Amino acid sequence: MNFGCEAGNAATAQVTAPDGMHIRNATVEPVDVHAAKTVTPQLVSNDGKTATGRIDYFGQDRDWTRNCKGGGHGAAILKGEFERDATPFWAFISALLALSIVVGLITLFGSGPPPRRNQAALRT
Repeated sequence: MNFGCEAGNAATAQVTAPDGMHIRNATVEPVDVHAAKTVTPQLVSNDGKTATGRIDYFGQDRDWTRNCKGGGHGAAILKGEFERDATPFWAFISALLALSIVVGLITLFGSGPPPRRNQAALRT
């Protein structure tokens, strides 16, 4: 993307996660920047499925004779991580594991006081 002296332009980047994945920690960064006075990166959106970034570039000032030494250019790169979506199968397995732990603890420790022993049977 090109821009001139005392003029601006914007570079955008967008990525969509593959099926069964979502996007985490998306950031946008400027690359291949030349002759820019200001560079302003902004992550426009990340809904987990599609991330969009934008970088606003503004060219350098003209000299005192209003001459321009030349315009500039820049690009945008979007970085992040793809993470696999949690499947219902693994949520089901996790719930079964939690339930089995609770049942095991109740079985081990019981839900009431221990039974009383027959005192007469203990005297001999």
